[in-house]
Amino acid sequence: GRTALHWAVGQGKAEVAYHLLRCGANPEIQDRNGKTPLSLAAGLGFLDVATTLISAGADIRRGDIWGSTPLHNAAMRDHPEIMLLLFKAGAELDVRNGVGE
Repeated sequence: GRTALHWAVGQGKAEVAYHLLRCGANPEIQDRNGKTPLSLAAGLGFLDVATTLISAGADIRRGDIWGSTPLHNAAMRDHPEIMLLLFKAGAELDVRNGVGE
């Protein structure tokens, strides 16, 4: 259920993600769990990849099938640098996911 962009993001390959996006890859594509590439990058702590995705127009508020946003993923896995990036990009602080987090 993952695309080449998901794979590049999951491996922390910012340059590959950049080229895929330039060639038309959709930064909003979701895997079977609703994870976007940005949610994946946020949860794994890949700051350069997350920056690339946000620059390409990735929606910082889009949740997965549980309602977890990229900010939830960064916070749950203790990636403060990603949290700061998302805050600066306009992420909302008071959004709750499906289990109230």
